[in-house]
Amino acid sequence: MIRISVFDPLYVECWAWQQAFRKLGFPSENIFVSINRNGAIPDSPPWVFVLLRAQGLEFTVPAGPFDVTEQEFAAKWTEFCDAFNAGKIDESDLMAEYNERMADKHVLLVESMVRKGFRIPGHRSN
Repeated sequence: MIRISVFDPLYVECWAWQQAFRKLGFPSENIFVSINRNGAIPDSPPWVFVLLRAQGLEFTVPAGPFDVTEQEFAAKWTEFCDAFNAGKIDESDLMAEYNERMADKHVLLVESMVRKGFRIPGHRSN
């Protein structure tokens, strides 16, 4: 079993946001990881975002900056996802990380999404 601590926190943050969208009922095919460079700020590092595209809308959350090439990021992200999908990452580590990262963000996430016009799948107030 792989301990989650071997992965850079940025990949764990991306995973946690993906899981937050999945727990709200959005399918994985609507959730993307995106890299964006801020052209307005010279020499600024690129940032990674988690993007939800659903219901004709987009919702983006920042995961953080990164300091490797885009190819290295993609390779390491794929490595994390492969380990997760194969069930190789310790489940108690995953849940602890998710709870730590998302506990205080869940309500704000849902409120922000609803304000933007999203209907939360399965939510009774839709």
